[in-house]
Amino acid sequence: MELNNPPKMSFILWLAKRNRLLILDKVVFLNKGSLCPLCSNEAESNAHLLFSCRKSLQVWAHIRDLTPFRRRFTSLIRGRSTSGVQGKLRCLTTITIRVYCIWLSRNKLIFKDYQFSVIEVISKIKFLIYRQVHLLHLF
Repeated sequence: MELNNPPKMSFILWLAKRNRLLILDKVVFLNKGSLCPLCSNEAESNAHLLFSCRKSLQVWAHIRDLTPFRRRFTSLIRGRSTSGVQGKLRCLTTITIRVYCIWLSRNKLIFKDYQFSVIEVISKIKFLIYRQVHLLHLF
């Protein structure tokens, strides 16, 4: 059994894990400032955007109960889950979808002037998780 996430989602997760997402401090030429575009409270960083921004935390909190795990992102990515291969695939699939949706929504906010909506992000994540579950029969 293998992880069959769409390549664009897997690539975003790969960049996030390596701290390589093009956050505002890496694209100064855009003149968008350096504050997190979601909360405007702290400087944007990979860790802040995905895991400590209050808006991202709201997304993670709502989606957490959809999946049968409670471990931290880094532990799961490093393969420390003890629930077997299928459990790791479930976790990685849901994490990949979450990171991708937060990143995509953040980019829409910056480049297309969309409002960031926690409810819309959660709906998108639920839809994508549901689709992956039925495609891969992971749950």
